[in-house]
Amino acid sequence: MATLEGWRLLVKGHEMDRSAQRTVPLLAADGTLTRRGVLQLGGLGLGAFTFGGLLSACTSETPEGAAGAIDSERISAMMSDQFDNLDPTSTVFATTIAINDLIYESLYRTGQYRPVGDPTPELAASLPEEVDPTTYRIALREDVTFHDGSPLTADDVVFTIERIKDPNTPGFRSQFLSFIQEARSTGTYEVTLRLQHPTTLLVQRLSLVKVMSRKAVNASSDAVKMSPVGTGPYQVVSGVSGQQLNLRKYGKYSGQRHIEFQNVEIKVATDSAARVAGLKTGNAQVIQDVPGASVDSLSEESAVGVEAVKGDFRIFFCFNCKKAPFDNKLARQAILYGIDRDAIVKSTFFGLAEPAWAGQIQPDDPDYTRPSTVYRYDPQHAKSLLRQAGVADGEPMSIGIVSTDYVASQGPIIEENLRSLGLNPSIVPGAPGAIPSRMSKGEFHAVVLAGASDIFNPTAEFYLRYVYYGAFPRTVSHWDTEQLRQIEADLDEAVAAGNEEERKNALSKVQEGVQDEVPFATLVWKRQITGWSSSLENFRPLGHIGFPLDDVRVKS
Repeated sequence: MATLEGWRLLVKGHEMDRSAQRTVPLLAADGTLTRRGVLQLGGLGLGAFTFGGLLSACTSETPEGAAGAIDSERISAMMSDQFDNLDPTSTVFATTIAINDLIYESLYRTGQYRPVGDPTPELAASLPEEVDPTTYRIALREDVTFHDGSPLTADDVVFTIERIKDPNTPGFRSQFLSFIQEARSTGTYEVTLRLQHPTTLLVQRLSLVKVMSRKAVNASSDAVKMSPVGTGPYQVVSGVSGQQLNLRKYGKYSGQRHIEFQNVEIKVATDSAARVAGLKTGNAQVIQDVPGASVDSLSEESAVGVEAVKGDFRIFFCFNCKKAPFDNKLARQAILYGIDRDAIVKSTFFGLAEPAWAGQIQPDDPDYTRPSTVYRYDPQHAKSLLRQAGVADGEPMSIGIVSTDYVASQGPIIEENLRSLGLNPSIVPGAPGAIPSRMSKGEFHAVVLAGASDIFNPTAEFYLRYVYYGAFPRTVSHWDTEQLRQIEADLDEAVAAGNEEERKNALSKVQEGVQDEVPFATLVWKRQITGWSSSLENFRPLGHIGFPLDDVRVKS
């Protein structure tokens, strides 16, 4: 089942403990983890937090050489959002997931660019071998070591899968591995999985498994906080609580990724102007979430590159389905006909977004099915639906909206649209951590927020199950109806489908159902805008949070 932890994926910013903000060395001169560093960084207590403004990315404690002109050994990136502890089995923070992609490896790796294609072996030596329809063997690569020098074995894979499936592990991943009945080591480098039923999604789901060291985790809980022990191309050197992380290239990395930079510095700067300034001054070579208003000016500068890449980042309108009038789906549909999404795309995103009229899945997705209900901006039809739902003129309603700039700036448009329908909305801005908390208590009629799931897994099935299954819709949208249970049954059918046609048919029914019921609806898809130094060669921005370093180097 999904948990309320999963809600944090869709929200930007939370509350943090600003204590213990000092740099702590984690590696000795020989590259091994120091006990002092492990204990000190592990005690920082990172969790959900928010930054009220720009936290100084470059202080007297910033490692020497972090700012200034780029060199061939070090690259510095500025992220717009916080990172929490670096536990890959529980985190839902997009920035943490992007960082963990440099530290950990999965059994199978999904592509970073659309169309992503099928996952390919990463720690696995090959695709799973079918013993029978519910039993698979997975051979592991035998040349892999963790950052502490210990070898990767099947026992570590079994440990990680069991940790994800453990109900005491926070997060949402367990529901995606629920069909795995048993994982066991059948050789030093062989894992055997027994499934509850056949599925075509085994490799997709195993891409969620970032393998952890049983030895490291059992030795210290700090291994799942700020001193992770992975097998990826980089290992953690030092960090400043929630603000900054310094990585060093792992000398014994044996994977297929081609990494040039010896050192990576990751800094958090929530102020978009500070990120843009950091790129212009050379304090950062890559920045995330360039504001749409800055794209044209940056495009004119020869020293930087900027690009808006299509991904799956969404602006959502989430209804409280237990609070009138949105306990009636006609009222929910009316709102979606009544909001001018084209105006939002133009005014808030400067054209760097697409309105989501024809479904909750993007039309270019291979699993997309065009639903029978296709929304449009039609205030007259919206008013008709409101009358059918028995909504009176002047109906008051509170709409929570997170204070992230590109979300909050939509408030005036939404308010004007709703007033033109004869409603009396009260737009209530609030901290991104506070709005969902208040929504879960039933305080709002609806909320507007933002987020994406493709950084976890880029498939339509993953998104639909994440949002419309288990505790998530019941807790967030207060939606617990026969229609939800039918959608959940269809999602289970998709997982257990014996072939692609059956799976797509099941997903088609889900898309039809959620587009009609719309407890949680996408308004627009926002492009991910990344800026980078023109001195970087082979840099290609992503459609989601993160920055690729494969084959990236400084131009000679």
